[in-house]
Amino acid sequence: QLEFIDEDLRRLLTKNHSNFWCQLIFDDSLKALLNSYLRHAPRSDCSVPAGARDLHRSIHRRIFFTFVRLSTSKETPECFLSDDAFAEILYNHFLLDMPKMMDICVLYGDETNGSLIKKMLANVFLKQKLYYDDLNCACDGIVDAFAKLRERVEAEDALSVGTTTDILHYLIDIGRTLSSFA
Repeated sequence: QLEFIDEDLRRLLTKNHSNFWCQLIFDDSLKALLNSYLRHAPRSDCSVPAGARDLHRSIHRRIFFTFVRLSTSKETPECFLSDDAFAEILYNHFLLDMPKMMDICVLYGDETNGSLIKKMLANVFLKQKLYYDDLNCACDGIVDAFAKLRERVEAEDALSVGTTTDILHYLIDIGRTLSSFA
């Protein structure tokens, strides 16, 4: 099945401008794939079985290039979306949202891609101002999550090893996400 995903992404990236955008807008299975990958992709290559690493790297790269392309409104002087159309499509079709942007930063925002990720997000925020409101809501949600976590820790006399491990993983994940998004 991974081979099919890799091939589908390869085909998507070779589509012309209008067909690429039509696929993104109307193909719910593609949107589900992109969303699922961002949410569940291994955060390091080490956790991928050795026999699947090359295929995983290919899919990882193609997902990245899909998001690079969808965060760009103008491919050539002839192939572009107006700023208003671009903003509306991204936002109203949920092609990007705060969790996706944060996951993109965590998965791809290393030394190699960091400057490109910054350009992508700057362009998206410049064209669609509603993302600023979403960012404020995401920050409020993170603050609320920390408050609930604190209440939980304070309410229990002794935390089990499993609970402590879960809390630490959660804190590390949030820390990585915020660090990479900053």
